[in-house]
Amino acid sequence: MLQQINAAHDQMRVFYALGRQRLQEQGRLNEDHAAKFARIDERLFSLQRDPLQLEYLPKLDRCFPNAVLHVVLMPQLAGY
Repeated sequence: MLQQINAAHDQMRVFYALGRQRLQEQGRLNEDHAAKFARIDERLFSLQRDPLQLEYLPKLDRCFPNAVLHVVLMPQLAGY
């Protein structure tokens, strides 16, 4: 089971990278934005791989639906 999860996670990373590359080739994404989105994606991938970091998210989601996005995308501003 863990091998399937790891394989799916690796495939998702590849598809995200291919998507960014394709958007750059089409001229819809410049190099700076592609690098920024790559950093965001890497942070999200690391959060998905570490269940201890995601432990608090369901509690926040019940009270504050938008808090999840703030904590994941801007943890320094959310105080975490």
